[in-house]
Amino acid sequence: MAARFLAEHGHELAKRPSAIFALGPKTADAEGLTESRAQLDKALAKVLGVEPRSVAVFGGVVDPAKLRFPLSRLPASDARDWDAIDEWADGLASSLIPREPADQES
Repeated sequence: MAARFLAEHGHELAKRPSAIFALGPKTADAEGLTESRAQLDKALAKVLGVEPRSVAVFGGVVDPAKLRFPLSRLPASDARDWDAIDEWADGLASSLIPREPADQES
């Protein structure tokens, strides 16, 4: 889904500052996060001109009731780390605040 979004909207993303995050693996273990980040980086590399200021991958959530068979047979899980997500978002917000130009003496 992310790859399709990037393919469809990459030209618009290239025109403005962006940040990309993904909810990836069903657990927040280091190996799963690393694999998900590699998939995201591969998708980003295909979209020329898009240079996000920040990229992050967080653990995901599986709600079998919202999935079609056979995925609906997966066990429910929620590996989202809301503290890490909040920290990333807070840092991102401050990095996107426009900077005042340095005062120049005449």
